[in-house]
Amino acid sequence: MINLEKYLADLNPTNPASVLEVTGVQWLPQGIKVDWQGGKWAKQYLESRQDLANTNETWKPVFTNLPPTAITTNVTINAGVTNKVNFYRIRVDRKFHTPSPVTPYFTAPTNIIRSKTGL
Repeated sequence: MINLEKYLADLNPTNPASVLEVTGVQWLPQGIKVDWQGGKWAKQYLESRQDLANTNETWKPVFTNLPPTAITTNVTINAGVTNKVNFYRIRVDRKFHTPSPVTPYFTAPTNIIRSKTGL
């Protein structure tokens, strides 16, 4: 991420440890636990999809974390079907208040983590 993207994702552009990233994926009996790190004042979306190559498949939100959020957080998702492959990513957006009638949004990219359930 460039510094402007880090700033807009509510990260500290001058701190290399201030990042938006999935930090862990763990299979638990009750589902998949996904850990991540991000900013405090941006809305965070944990999204999933099964196939990165399929251009017809879209990222689906599986959890939304409303601000203010903890810098590090996690959620456990009911995995459902066994032997299903899922890819996870964190996406953020942040509303900025401007005098104009249009409210700009920023969506920051993040890394993608693959998990396979039923291991």
